[in-house]
Amino acid sequence: MSLWKVKYKIKNSDTWVGKTIYCIEDTFNYTPTEEHSGVIVERIVYFHKHKNPPTLIKDPISGKQFLFPSGIEVHELATKKDIIWEQPIISPPKPETETFTIGSSSSDSVYKVTRKGDKWSCNCSGYFRVKDKSKGCKHIQQIRSEHE
Repeated sequence: MSLWKVKYKIKNSDTWVGKTIYCIEDTFNYTPTEEHSGVIVERIVYFHKHKNPPTLIKDPISGKQFLFPSGIEVHELATKKDIIWEQPIISPPKPETETFTIGSSSSDSVYKVTRKGDKWSCNCSGYFRVKDKSKGCKHIQQIRSEHE
């Protein structure tokens, strides 16, 4: 089932005549008559860009049909097969970042330990030298023991 817009040019004239045809099949065949010098056939589709699924609602007063929640007017014979639902891509929430400061045990230096989700980092030189990054430097280990 699909909607099609058909325009045909009347022979020996610059007049184009159009009509909308509802077809039971998904494909549409149209054979122009001898009175036509050209035909244009287009599939009618509506693009619904919304996180909620499309709903067709007919206004009982005007008889017009609308696509909700986007609110656009659609052809009175349109069905859900005439709608292309383009759902927005929803990115997962970014992990929360926590920052801790910790003083050096051997100097006046202060280091910044950061946790983003389950990833830890420290700006001390030991963090860059440690082989097991999942274990981290002694500053990360200390902060983890205090906060987990």
